Amino acid sequence: MPPGLRSVSTFTGTTTKLEHFSGLAFRRTEHTQRQLGHLAFTTLRNRELSSRGTELNIGKRTNTTMPPPQPRVHKAKPPSPEPRPSSSILLISPENKILLLHRVKTSSSFASAHVFPGGNLSSQDGPIPAPSSPERHVDSPVYRLGAIRECFEESGILLARHRDGGGMLEVPDAERERARRAIHSGELKFSDWVKQMGGVADTDALLPFTRWVTPTTIPRRFTTQMYVYFWPLSGAGQDAKIPIGGDAMIPTPTSDGGLEHTAAVFQSCATWLEQARRNEIIMFPPQFYLIWLLCKFFEEGKGGVMELRAQREKAKEFLRGSGANGVPWADKVMSPVPFGMFEGRAVLNLDHPGPELKGSGRRGDNGHVVHVRFAKEGPRDVETYSMDVLCLLLHFPHISYSHVSDYDPPILAAYDTHLRSKVHEALACIPWQTIDIARIGFADNHNSPPAVLVTVKEEDADENLVQAAVDQIWRIMVENGLLDVHAEAKTGAPVSNHSNVAVDGAMVLQPARVDVEKEEAYRTNQTPYCQKWLGDFSVEERNAEMGLAPPI
Repeated sequence: MPPGLRSVSTFTGTTTKLEHFSGLAFRRTEHTQRQLGHLAFTTLRNRELSSRGTELNIGKRTNTTMPPPQPRVHKAKPPSPEPRPSSSILLISPENKILLLHRVKTSSSFASAHVFPGGNLSSQDGPIPAPSSPERHVDSPVYRLGAIRECFEESGILLARHRDGGGMLEVPDAERERARRAIHSGELKFSDWVKQMGGVADTDALLPFTRWVTPTTIPRRFTTQMYVYFWPLSGAGQDAKIPIGGDAMIPTPTSDGGLEHTAAVFQSCATWLEQARRNEIIMFPPQFYLIWLLCKFFEEGKGGVMELRAQREKAKEFLRGSGANGVPWADKVMSPVPFGMFEGRAVLNLDHPGPELKGSGRRGDNGHVVHVRFAKEGPRDVETYSMDVLCLLLHFPHISYSHVSDYDPPILAAYDTHLRSKVHEALACIPWQTIDIARIGFADNHNSPPAVLVTVKEEDADENLVQAAVDQIWRIMVENGLLDVHAEAKTGAPVSNHSNVAVDGAMVLQPARVDVEKEEAYRTNQTPYCQKWLGDFSVEERNAEMGLAPPI
């Protein structure tokens, strides 16, 4: 069993803690050593002080009486703070770049981090649902207007259209900056000002894209509705402004003067992720995860209008979908909780909706996890993996992360590194022609399971031997943590479409056809297996539950 990860089950009592730490003698951190020292020597110090007191009182008589023992008072755990309603926008520019704001160091939440424009709802946005209302955690007009208002206050970009049905509403620079300050201070109501300018907030163009509920371990909690907004396409880019529809332009984003942010910048999804991976910027798991999901649709270097429009259509199709578990992206709710620790970083479960929605049937994403190290300055070494990639990394911890692509099946890396000789051994009695790693079907579903497909000459095929070999290959996949990989054999000509890397004469990754029910069953069966791996590993310490590295 590879070392490095253990579950976050609750410790009960000092003895259990000491037994746990004693088994990690070669892996203790400085903090763990200090904690272990305190736990181990408290009783000894008390005995030492007691013996000194006995020595000092030898030969003396005293009438001191001990007070009767007092009953232990168990303080009730304070209730978790109610999450405050808020909303944010993933704003996509006409060049398919995404906007992030750099928060100030003194911010009470997400200090120094790069975040999406957004913030808390205000009474000027409309009636805010009460904490007990079912609408509290559901997309609604108040969340949409609040997102557009906050985006305008923080970046200066106004997501509004002409009231007469025309294009995007443009406002002179001086008036825009005056309104930003007045709306932020409460002197001016956002919707009234937009109406005065002859426009209406473009709330209908916001596409819901998950909701995030802050875990109860964090003192400042939010229930945040995320949206995606695509600024309309048309024309070519310029340095300061980009023509939209012939006369409407998107302003260059600016900070709010240092009130909450120091910079507002559009960059490609890939650039933002690379900066976060190199720890050049601080990006919290929700921002990293959502940008990671969209990154595959927005390829850099394709600046033509037709290419940009095609990228957007694919992204919109994805947003209308549901991912692995059948829950639409618009309705997913995520309150990240730790599965456990792996290589000094927390593995966050994204399929937990939070205590406020417990028993509601709401769910998040059971097909991915976030791997992150929580440091004093914020999240570091953030990465997102699918569950099958996580299983591969747990089973083969020496495989470099750079060798694993989340959009290619893990079998691709594992086959070249570990499994080729085992598969060849299983096929020793069969006159096979090629071995393909293939997806059978034609629907473009990158998350569907692959298969090890063996081609055998029909005249040489012994059905019993072939079936035995296929069963053995399947067992090899299971033993190596690749539960999603099927094994099949066919007679006749080898697979003709070898558009991908060649392995043993052929390798093809064809898009697969898997319906939602089969995909959900696959994920449901796979998740407990991964959780078992997480629970069986040993770790240096259980940071998340002990408060040493708080989750988001």
